[in-house]
Amino acid sequence: MSREEFEFMGRKIFENRHELAKLFSENIPKYTTEHFEKFKMPQEEYMEFRAELIGYFGEALY
Repeated sequence: MSREEFEFMGRKIFENRHELAKLFSENIPKYTTEHFEKFKMPQEEYMEFRAELIGYFGEALY
């Protein structure tokens, strides 16, 4: 892959980090439910944390 392709993918991941975090949570409900209960973390905070991690991944590509 070229540098431009990595940059494009990275920017798209970063720009859509909140939507991607939501998709992850929708597709692994058992894990997220257990995680919320175990750590007593509000869902909104957990989603923001997940979006931040996804954003870092996107930034790493560009």
